[in-house]
Amino acid sequence: MKLGTKVSQPHADLKLYRDHSIKRSGPSSFFVLTAALIFDSVRTDAQNLMRKMAAAITPKHPLAEIHWRKLSPAEKSYAANELLALDFCFITAIAHKPSLPQSLQAPYLYNRMVRIVLERACMHASIFGRDLVPTFSWRSRTNYVELEQYISSNMDAYGSSSCLRRFRTEQPKKERLLQLADICCGAVENALEHDRFGDINTTSLKILWPKVRRHGKKIKNFGIKTFPDDIGPCGKAKLWLDRLT
Repeated sequence: MKLGTKVSQPHADLKLYRDHSIKRSGPSSFFVLTAALIFDSVRTDAQNLMRKMAAAITPKHPLAEIHWRKLSPAEKSYAANELLALDFCFITAIAHKPSLPQSLQAPYLYNRMVRIVLERACMHASIFGRDLVPTFSWRSRTNYVELEQYISSNMDAYGSSSCLRRFRTEQPKKERLLQLADICCGAVENALEHDRFGDINTTSLKILWPKVRRHGKKIKNFGIKTFPDDIGPCGKAKLWLDRLT
């Protein structure tokens, strides 16, 4: 079953696995939040693929967690290419922090970004008549009860949230599909963040491009949502962001 096609099938939950960027080497102009969407019926296949990838990347430690930031360029390309065989899609919200008003900076930005992604994931789930079960990567500094209350209070004004189920939290080392979300998030982040020479790396995102969620042929505002809509100057990343359709 392809995620881009509406079909009549027995009920199966649509799982959402979410991760976000954490810049570890200085300040970042972007905040990226990505959700990988996969039907429960193919979840086992997805986990098996992630285990296979982990064993190939770290053969001496086949049970190790896949950390995008720790992968070499060759390992990133390998991981992205392997995921092309998996039936899933992903949604990404990209905030350009210098373009945001102060009222939407941290700590308010995180909740807003989660809402942006969940709104689009709920739209996707409603196409199939499925429940949406969000799984978050556990962060000790995040109050998930308050986050869920915020989403509950604000989602209905922007679209139906009747399909949305209670949030779950897991450690990425225990839930392999959070590592899937990390790979997609990392590929987007690499295509945004400039190195010290002012260059970006779009290699992995180009490989994973078929997995970006589409509405018909449209990606902009459906699979990739920039916040605000018209972001300010951001170097070479602006070139591909402005070409989104």
